[in-house]
Amino acid sequence: MIDLQAQQIVQNQASIEARGDVVLQRDETTLSGGCLQFDRGSGWIEAGQDLLLQRPDITVAAPKGHYHPKDRVGSVEQASGTIHGADDIYFRVDLLELGPQSWTLTNPWITTCDPGRSDWALRASMADIDPDHSMTLQDLRFEVEGIPVAYLPWLRTTLKPRDSGLLFPLFSSGNRRGSEIAWPLYWATTPWMDITYTPHWMSRLGWGHEGEIRLAQPGDGMLLLRGFLLNDGGQSRSLKGWEQRIVGPGWHWETRGELFSDVGMASDFVLPLQRDATGRYAMQTATLAGAGEWGNGGLFMNHRQDLIGSSQGQVVSDAGWMWSMSGIVDALSFQWDVEMTQKRWYAPQGVDLSRWQATPSVGQSINVDGFAAQWQARSWLAHYRERDGRVVQRVVPAVSADVSTGFEKVFHGSTQQGWNRVRHRLQPHMQAVWIPYEDQSTLPAQEAGPWQLGWSNLWALNRYAGEDYINGARRITLGLSQNLDGGYGPVDERRTRRFGALEVLRSFEADPSRVLSDNTGVVDHWSPWFVRVMLGSDEGWSAGGDIRWDNSGVLDRHRMLQWRSQLAQTRLSESWIPNVQHSWMWSGAVTSDMGTFKARYEWDPEGAGFLNSGISWRGDFGCWAVGLVAERLRLLDGGLDVRFGFGLTLLGLGGGGKLPELSDL
Repeated sequence: MIDLQAQQIVQNQASIEARGDVVLQRDETTLSGGCLQFDRGSGWIEAGQDLLLQRPDITVAAPKGHYHPKDRVGSVEQASGTIHGADDIYFRVDLLELGPQSWTLTNPWITTCDPGRSDWALRASMADIDPDHSMTLQDLRFEVEGIPVAYLPWLRTTLKPRDSGLLFPLFSSGNRRGSEIAWPLYWATTPWMDITYTPHWMSRLGWGHEGEIRLAQPGDGMLLLRGFLLNDGGQSRSLKGWEQRIVGPGWHWETRGELFSDVGMASDFVLPLQRDATGRYAMQTATLAGAGEWGNGGLFMNHRQDLIGSSQGQVVSDAGWMWSMSGIVDALSFQWDVEMTQKRWYAPQGVDLSRWQATPSVGQSINVDGFAAQWQARSWLAHYRERDGRVVQRVVPAVSADVSTGFEKVFHGSTQQGWNRVRHRLQPHMQAVWIPYEDQSTLPAQEAGPWQLGWSNLWALNRYAGEDYINGARRITLGLSQNLDGGYGPVDERRTRRFGALEVLRSFEADPSRVLSDNTGVVDHWSPWFVRVMLGSDEGWSAGGDIRWDNSGVLDRHRMLQWRSQLAQTRLSESWIPNVQHSWMWSGAVTSDMGTFKARYEWDPEGAGFLNSGISWRGDFGCWAVGLVAERLRLLDGGLDVRFGFGLTLLGLGGGGKLPELSDL
């Protein structure tokens, strides 16, 4: 059924002519313009004077054109419009022919940029579009700011969020792999599963095969399987990784890990999901946890293998169960933690032990007129059984206290004019844990060291603008162990948000994973002095720094702008042997209209010289993304790799693919 409205309608036996603000509607199609003429015999409509065609899948504006509302076909010249989908596609075209199943565009100009902008565009001599599946372009030119930067004789890209096909190749070159080409093939097998297969050709290592399988699991669950197979000079090498998460009512299951044929594979082909935070350990973990009326608990398993250093290949594994319950009775808070663990250190003179421990505690918090204090009494009950059958039992009391004081002063009370506030808080912490050293034997300390003492001091100056003091505030804070964020400017112009922090931290702790080779004791140490200064803004910039002095020998990596110094000492028997390890690292990222630039520089002045350094750039141009990377890496096995990479991929038009990035080491 056709609904026609106009200022003037003239009908005869052969046709209907409408003039003046004409609107014709049939089902979900609306055709409007200054003049429409409908042929009763053929069903065709000839439109003039600013034609506008609106359908759920496309909107077209043109000076004139022809359209058949029943068959949903037509043609328009010198048209512009929008193809509607997950990402709207804007176009200009000399000739648009709408068919029942596909559309043909002659000399199209195409972009996904917002109307009025042309940061990037595609120009082609011809485009064939299947609105439910894909778009095919001929004689394609890719333009940035109106300047041609790339040419392709033919391109087919999907218009669906998930569609099978070849993705864009990735090109790179390095001294370990040589020249490399990787060309991913994506297969959307079902709505809940897809597979990506990527063959790699490397001039120095030959052919490699990378695979990735993703499956949706019940609830918010997922399963990810990844692997890399390599035939290196007739030797079969492999790297396999997995990650799974299943969420149920009141419980969840998680497991992840990686397996490799040799350390070189773990060094050259990193599966970042399966590494710990430092990048030096290969992990396999599994956890089944739940919560209910009687607390929460679960089962766990951890397996860790060292990939670098003198302890390369050494393994620590543990498995067990845990249960925790907490509550409040008559203003007293209580907590009960129980854990049973079987642990094994696979070292030259490793330790094999089972452990049962319970940690009951009771505490109370007091708040009176800006003064806050809390205390906690805790006991640690532990039962150990070593590999030789020796049994050690301990009962260790622990007491901690936190006290905080503070004051506030308001300089301007009127919220219309804005106001300032100065806040001060001093919070000491004390915890005593006594473990006789003569009882420790070969057992690693599982809790904190013999004692802990810490404190934090915060001075804060907050300036608030307007009534909305959270979003309209400029907040500057100097303190210890304190982060902050805030905004600046009038309440109705909150476009600039800035944040900053100053932290100074240090604590005494015992590292349970480091057992001395002579089994005379454990390594107790002070954690690093840690000083951090950080500033940033949501406009895309951030700056700051870390300075740390570390006597633990553990090399940490942080994804931020930082400077780092590390000092390590190792205790053998009762003597201390200094083992100085300094390394400096600078890394940062800047985002602008030109894209995201990242850089990293790491230097070992007393040893290997350059550790890791590189630069990368990624630019997003609507549905297109381009990536470049150049870096020099010291790999886990001690070798060096210099790598250059280039990648191009489609995003907004439903494509996919990978882009080169700085290695996450």
